[in-house]
Amino acid sequence: MTLVFAVTNRLLNLAMIVAGAAVVLMMLHVSLDVLTRPFLSRPLPGTTLIVSDYYMVACAFLPLAYAQATDGHISMDAAAHLAPRRVQYHMAGFALLIAVVVFALLTWTASLDALTKWKINSFSVEFGTRIPTWPSYFLLPVGCALMTLISGLRLLEYALGRLAPPK
Repeated sequence: MTLVFAVTNRLLNLAMIVAGAAVVLMMLHVSLDVLTRPFLSRPLPGTTLIVSDYYMVACAFLPLAYAQATDGHISMDAAAHLAPRRVQYHMAGFALLIAVVVFALLTWTASLDALTKWKINSFSVEFGTRIPTWPSYFLLPVGCALMTLISGLRLLEYALGRLAPPK
């Protein structure tokens, strides 16, 4: 079990590094686009596409699992805090079960979509430049798969009675 958590932590760190690099690259790319507009009399080819299809998807979906692992997701409980601790504990376990099911389904459907885009070699053309878009479709299933993995491990901890009690 220790090995599983060690590998998972490395995957989470890698996902966070890629997401952080995407933020920095997005900032540099957009800044370069703004600086070159006066000199080229047009924007850099692909800026809008690359920012929206690559950088933003990486920034949004790769950190999901890290937020789950650190209990960093936004939560709102209108009345749950009034329930006894034991009930809150089981509610947390049920929420983890829902997360596993939902993100497993998202991983599956996003993977099918990514494989379809890969098979047809999906691309877009911007200012006469052909930009492949199929690689960006794999970011979503990777992020969702990591979220499924983390939620599944936390659900296992719940089943074994090792999940930290609600705050």
